[in-house]
Amino acid sequence: GKFVREYDSFGRISGLAIDKNDVIYTTDSESTEKVHPGWQRGVRLGSLKDGKVTMFIPPHPVPNSPDGAMGEGVAVDAAGNVYVTFTGFHGVGGNYPIKFSRSSDGGLTFSNPRTISTGGKDGTARNQGSDIAVAPDGTVYVAYRTYAGGSDASSINVVKSKDCGVHWSQPVVVGTITAVQAPGVAFRTPTF
Repeated sequence: GKFVREYDSFGRISGLAIDKNDVIYTTDSESTEKVHPGWQRGVRLGSLKDGKVTMFIPPHPVPNSPDGAMGEGVAVDAAGNVYVTFTGFHGVGGNYPIKFSRSSDGGLTFSNPRTISTGGKDGTARNQGSDIAVAPDGTVYVAYRTYAGGSDASSINVVKSKDCGVHWSQPVVVGTITAVQAPGVAFRTPTF
């Protein structure tokens, strides 16, 4: 392909979607004063034509996280619903679920985040690195990485919703991960 242009006004982009009107939606789950001074986590909306940010949605408050949490993944459906997903970290150990939030007003407001990766026998408890897509029929798919626990292998799981995120399927394993990364190398997902 041919390089067209670069915009630097959307933060450290974790997720990106563009709607039919050339509105660009970006999620920034990485910015903090420590790693990206002057920037804040959140969702930025703007024009693909001129690269100007027209709206900023701040992160959701999260206990034990002064910077809050905001999308790793973002998608927009044909009706204009904006969907974001992120990892709900709770410190070093324990459960870190994938959270989902929806805007039905073009990003002006978002629903309260809800867990879509459930724990228990048919769910997953230790997750990270979500990505989201919307099929032509409106089905919302979220893929994310799970971390091994007990006898379970690390894997990529997918959940889906056929009603704009009101109800979700149980996670389905679509692939296992046997070698996560090279020794001595550390990086953060999303990596798929």
